[in-house]
Amino acid sequence: MLVRRGPSTGHGDPEFGRGTVTAASGGSDALAAIRGLSEPEVSSWVKELIATARLAPTGVELEDLFIASQIEGMLSADGIVHDVLTLREPWTIDLNAVAAPVTLFHAADDESCPVEGARFLARGLPRAELIEWSEGGHLATASHLPEVLRRVVA
Repeated sequence: MLVRRGPSTGHGDPEFGRGTVTAASGGSDALAAIRGLSEPEVSSWVKELIATARLAPTGVELEDLFIASQIEGMLSADGIVHDVLTLREPWTIDLNAVAAPVTLFHAADDESCPVEGARFLARGLPRAELIEWSEGGHLATASHLPEVLRRVVA
């Protein structure tokens, strides 16, 4: 995860994330950096992420439907801003109290949300199964969509 204050030229730029608040390694360092941002700074950062998102049709109908839903979800920054602000605070839920089965999907090479978070949840949720892919990045579920749908529908 890359967090910064100030303007950036986007994720593809090697200078992205090198502002006064930077957490290039993700994990707790990234959360610590986010905790230091005000709500307007989080909003600005999320809007920049949306502006630099590179989602394009693949030609595979199922994947394109997934990508279209991601694009629609990014029409407004509000939901993402709320998620980021929520993640800044410790959770108060007792994971052992979650009785429902939970399937977690995550790619080890996700630089936005480190896989350690999914591993933590898988260890803490009594009926969790973690499907971890070695690659796929932050939108790994798109490239693994047939597998995800098979597991969710089963």
